[in-house]
Amino acid sequence: RQALDVVVARHDILRTSMHLDGYSQPLQLVHGTAEIPLAVHDIRALSADEQHELALAYAENEQTTEFDLTTAPLVRIAVHIEADDVWRLTFSHIHAITEGWSYHTLLMELLDVYRGLSEGREPTPYEAPSVRFADFIAAEQASLADESDQTFWQRVVRDHAPLAIPKSWGAAVGSHESLRAHAPYSDLEAGLRRLAGEAKTSLKSVLLAAHLKVLGSLTADPAFHTGVVYHGRLEAPGADRVLGMHLNTLPFPAVKGAARTWRELVEEVYRQETEIWSHRRYPLPAIQRAAGGDLLSILFEYLDFHQVDTDTVDASGTQGSTSNEFGLNVIARNGRFSLFSTSSLVSRESLDRLAGMYRLVLEAMAADAGGDARGVLLSEGERGVLLGEWAEGGQVGRPDVVVDRFEAQVAVTPGAVAVVAGDVRLSYAEVEERANQVAHHLIASGAGPDSLVGVCLER
Repeated sequence: RQALDVVVARHDILRTSMHLDGYSQPLQLVHGTAEIPLAVHDIRALSADEQHELALAYAENEQTTEFDLTTAPLVRIAVHIEADDVWRLTFSHIHAITEGWSYHTLLMELLDVYRGLSEGREPTPYEAPSVRFADFIAAEQASLADESDQTFWQRVVRDHAPLAIPKSWGAAVGSHESLRAHAPYSDLEAGLRRLAGEAKTSLKSVLLAAHLKVLGSLTADPAFHTGVVYHGRLEAPGADRVLGMHLNTLPFPAVKGAARTWRELVEEVYRQETEIWSHRRYPLPAIQRAAGGDLLSILFEYLDFHQVDTDTVDASGTQGSTSNEFGLNVIARNGRFSLFSTSSLVSRESLDRLAGMYRLVLEAMAADAGGDARGVLLSEGERGVLLGEWAEGGQVGRPDVVVDRFEAQVAVTPGAVAVVAGDVRLSYAEVEERANQVAHHLIASGAGPDSLVGVCLER
């Protein structure tokens, strides 16, 4: 309790409430004092399995217990004593007041103060940073009023199509199971870092380039954009110690086939990252309002939190529950891509297939920086299908099944795009209409069941 009081007094965001009305504009109010709710549970009598189940259930229950935005603080803390020398610390908080960097900073600061107090020492005098979270808010407002920032994001949205999860990837209607899949790259990291060195950039840019390569294979649009998380922390001494929500997810523009090699692709991604950097504080809601609706359904985030003292904290024992408004979250951290979605948007099979695509791209990038970045990478299973049964002319199902399935899709989504050839796009209804015209012409010409007809058509 004492350690919490010390930390709360240091940080504005831990004494902040949010008011969407009641003032001339929405405001975050910083209070002079606030007390973080603290709950302590002694569960030493439970078995290890029972403690694990309780921790999962506690996190799930906390997620459903809402906060009152108008009452500070917007965080709760619980301690579960699991053994005489082991206790679990649980943070429940609203993402609007914190993010990963702030959370890990707060964790270690709280434990350092606690350790000192428990050993009878007074907390070390706190030297406040030269900037506050309010200065970050001011920087956001300045970006909102900046015409060059507005123009930059309008151009990105205008010239690049929003990339969405293919509708055909979804599972059964009404299914909302949380899904995750992984694509490890720790065994490839030496090659990926070598590629980063040749491109004179960071591992993050290499991983972002791999992400964009994979997503590019999911769309027919030559130029697209997708969500990438940026931080907007101020460039000032001590700004890394300011707690608060400094993140902004932005539409990252990409052009397919512009880079010939993996090195060129990484260099192009880094160049684009650098261009975005000076515009990164322009809030996503403002971009979406100007565009007339939601733009992003896929998010990429690179995480590298090194504040945690692993001699004190068992980071591998972390478990929690969280959510956001993005349909597919792709997180690069600790030597692997982690993909999170729900079965209503992406089936288990599709998510596993997507994870496999990430692995194939990463393997190619690590193997040869000068390799072809424009090729299509297929798994052994998919390659076998293409080069095996399909190449041999094997029949896939009965012909009437294909027709029946197509006509059923026409009935469900007649206006959806069915085929694309160059600039030509035909809906399911248009394809059916043209097919019927050809069929009636053939019938009028004398063709019937089991007739062999040679057909020459434009693509």
